[in-house]
Amino acid sequence: MSDNAIRPRPNPWQYIRYCYGARLPDSMRDWVRNDLAGKGAAIRMMIRVAVPAVLVLAPFWLIPTSLDVHLSMTLPILIPFVYFSHCAQATRRSVAPANSSR
Repeated sequence: MSDNAIRPRPNPWQYIRYCYGARLPDSMRDWVRNDLAGKGAAIRMMIRVAVPAVLVLAPFWLIPTSLDVHLSMTLPILIPFVYFSHCAQATRRSVAPANSSR
């Protein structure tokens, strides 16, 4: 049996709230630990940062103009969001204690 079978998972509403800062119950600590430090954690963090950035930048694409103007309005904001979220995740993983009980 895999670890996922015994590890409680958050429901969709809890997961969305968790992605943007809410705390999950203590019974889900193993799931949270795996989510933050397990395989694919950096990609999940980058997506969590990119989704709100895309939602904020999406109205710029409603302005009637050419593609290069749209790209020049949105990419200089979106690329640093994604890049710095990756750097922040790498920094958190490198300075976190190896045997953290939390």
